[in-house]
Amino acid sequence: RVLKPMIRISVAGLIVTLLAGCGPNRTDAPPGEETGVPHQTIQEVQEAFTSEWMALPGVVGTGIGRCEDEPCIRVFLARPSPEAEEAIPQRVEGHRVELQVTGEFHPRELEEPSPQGGELPLDLSLRLDRESYSPGEEVRLTLLLENPSDEEVILEFPDAQRYDVRIVDPEQGEVWRWSSGRAFAQVLGEERLGPGDARRWDAVHEEGLPPGSYTVEGLVPSRQGVITVERTILVR
Repeated sequence: RVLKPMIRISVAGLIVTLLAGCGPNRTDAPPGEETGVPHQTIQEVQEAFTSEWMALPGVVGTGIGRCEDEPCIRVFLARPSPEAEEAIPQRVEGHRVELQVTGEFHPRELEEPSPQGGELPLDLSLRLDRESYSPGEEVRLTLLLENPSDEEVILEFPDAQRYDVRIVDPEQGEVWRWSSGRAFAQVLGEERLGPGDARRWDAVHEEGLPPGSYTVEGLVPSRQGVITVERTILVR
């Protein structure tokens, strides 16, 4: 009889403890202090919170780097911002977050296109869903970026865009571009491709094309240089 109330209390306490652990894992723990195993990757956390942080006074961008001996999210400030310091925790989902005053952020202009990545040991290929198309038929394309080398390759990007595809008429010029009308988060980012790793991106031109011969160009706009690949398609 005496034990029953104690059991109820213990179970209730356990429920409260479990519920307390179900909220978002945002904490102000000092840098370097372990706060649990992350539930999201550092890239997912960066993408999820960048819009919220960019709305704070003085915040001009975010990026992923290393802080001492661990990966971290860097929040770039145009000037010291007490509002940002108060609102942005030191860790989110177990990932370290650091504020850095850099001044106004101006993305660097990309270098000229470098077919097959120039000196980068990467292969970029462009695949089509068929050899030729009927007029007005949608065109499905796949870009595949592969690392056949024995070393990790890190590509840096000035924003959230990782690829683009365009279709060019030899007489009229560009007739379609995948990125046209799309908005990309202004966040620094990177893609790490270990030995044998690959990245795949798909695009669809739904409106189709009139009869003719076209050049399809795929590109990866990294800060080390724009990696490009081309193919010709026939519409008849």
